Amino acid sequence: MENNLENNLHVSIMSVIVKLLNIVEKSEIELLELVEPNETIVSIYNNYGRKDYKNDYRWLEIIKNDKIKKKNKKNKNTNRILNGIGEFSGTSFNSQTTFVIKETEEMCNKRVNYYKSIKENNIKDDISDPKYFKIKYFINGSIQIPGIIFEDLSDARELLNILIKMLNKVFNNNIIISSIQSSMRNYKIQISNQENKPFDLEKIKQNMSIFKSKDIIPIKNVNNINNINNEIIDDLGINTNNEIIDDLGINNNEENKENIYYLNRIDLNMEKQQGLVIKIYKSNDSEFLNKISNIKLKKYYSEVSIKIFSNRKINIDSVNNIEEAKNILEFIKIYINDSYIDNIINEASEYYSSDEYL
Repeated sequence: MENNLENNLHVSIMSVIVKLLNIVEKSEIELLELVEPNETIVSIYNNYGRKDYKNDYRWLEIIKNDKIKKKNKKNKNTNRILNGIGEFSGTSFNSQTTFVIKETEEMCNKRVNYYKSIKENNIKDDISDPKYFKIKYFINGSIQIPGIIFEDLSDARELLNILIKMLNKVFNNNIIISSIQSSMRNYKIQISNQENKPFDLEKIKQNMSIFKSKDIIPIKNVNNINNINNEIIDDLGINTNNEIIDDLGINNNEENKENIYYLNRIDLNMEKQQGLVIKIYKSNDSEFLNKISNIKLKKYYSEVSIKIFSNRKINIDSVNNIEEAKNILEFIKIYINDSYIDNIINEASEYYSSDEYL
């Protein structure tokens, strides 16, 4: 039973942060001038303008629909205006440029097979259409890639290969990756029993009432570091030189400190949300409870969100890796054990879409 549980717990979505070296700093305006969209990098935009690949009609249709949605939003001004220091202000982060990369056929087939394996009959009609990833590139060489779904970050690897190949041409330089890690991982699973009975959320909440706010939660600790296997390190050419790691401000001793989990709150309000929400603080600072009242000190902790739905779906959001998600799931099993549990089925919740992963 435990092996089935672990095998069917899977990523719903994650974000990846990358740091590049040997970057030649170019302003947002210069990047717009130097980069031309093509059939793979279909769009480039920032607060100074945008370029789109005119032959990708599906992407152009997505842009058109997005404009309609934004126009219909109340109190939302999406027009770019010139500010007092001669720079444009708009909807993009300052000092960043977004590159929209379209999935290759190989990436698309791999993703489709993955969703088929975890969803069975719960597949959207458009799942075989290529997806578009909005990758944020900052002039200091930092990259944010939302919408990653594979545990081994293989989809991030493919996107980075495409992006770095283009940047090497623009900068005429040999760019290398100094670090790559996931900044946020969301996992999900669906539980089933022989009679497919729904969860009694009120009962689960009562079962967990033994914990009060700021009580320590007995969740097994795992290493914070998001390890990447050697194959990905070799393929991406990641520089693991300790001096570079120090320059990036990565403190390995700090990362290896054990986390302590504290209950924040448990919410069950079916009028506002369709599930039981459990918020848990996570910190490796022994003085955490003395600091939690100061919201400016959020660097001392992070927050894990657990959502349990009556249809036996469980989401575990904002964890570091699958081992941590497994340990949290083992903890939750104790308090839902009298509501199920027979086996896990290969069925996932509805397909997640987001503004970042279309």
